[in-house]
Amino acid sequence: GPQVGLCPADGQQNGRAIPSQTVDITSGENAGKSVTYTHVVTDWTALERFDGARPLTVTLPPAPEPPARRMVLAQGENYGPYLATLRID
Repeated sequence: GPQVGLCPADGQQNGRAIPSQTVDITSGENAGKSVTYTHVVTDWTALERFDGARPLTVTLPPAPEPPARRMVLAQGENYGPYLATLRID
């Protein structure tokens, strides 16, 4: 599969997302409504952890069927802030 080089960060994650999805709400205060969510994450995988002492290259899983897209996120230590994001597809 395709490879991507990442800048130093504590963890890298690979995810898939679809542009939008409409959901029928069946309970709670919004019961009976339809809500359209955007940038819906449908899959999430941790790729690798590293300390930034060297460049890192990872191999990504195959591309999903459209309209889903792959992305890579670099996240700080202990579920810290996202340091970088990259849309692959």
